[in-house]
Amino acid sequence: MNFRRITDCVRSRLSGGPLATLPLAVVIPLDDAASEFATRVKLDLLRKYGRNPGLDSVPHLSLKMGFAVADPEPIAQSVDRLAGGTEPFEIRLRDYGFFDEGILFLDTVPEPKLEALRQCVLAELRENHGIEALPVEGAGFHFHVTLAYGYRPREFGEIRQDFRQRKADLTFTARHLELFCHTGLQWVTYHRARFRDATT
Repeated sequence: MNFRRITDCVRSRLSGGPLATLPLAVVIPLDDAASEFATRVKLDLLRKYGRNPGLDSVPHLSLKMGFAVADPEPIAQSVDRLAGGTEPFEIRLRDYGFFDEGILFLDTVPEPKLEALRQCVLAELRENHGIEALPVEGAGFHFHVTLAYGYRPREFGEIRQDFRQRKADLTFTARHLELFCHTGLQWVTYHRARFRDATT
């Protein structure tokens, strides 16, 4: 997955003047404990290796990667509908993984409910908003929590060696969908929708 290309595209859209469209993404936020764990890892990387674009968003699981629309409100309404039809479910994050493009991530244990929700999100956006899935969002999509990308090859080689020795095992209950919007500097939450019967 070429996250750098997506981020560069987003930033180029926002480099100057009024905006015709806003870059959005649909994600599941981590709970407080899992988010704090992932953020501590990101800050450890910052201290050891310097800044990387993985710091530009709070930890999350993507269901629909970056797309652009003129008006985010219809998308927010779709997110509300999807969340209202989804019951909370558990997600397990276990150990670390690496994509060949130089991406470090927290890996996920396969969860049918997570994939079913992703398919619902993709179908909703395609059928009601004309937004097509990206090539990387096909059947082989790999759920993950991105921690870092954009380091030079030598630095990323050191990171791989370091994180092959580390363990992680976290379970949290997914209770929300969020609609992210990119400001040109970072991804921020535009809208949050609670799952059906979620208490918090």
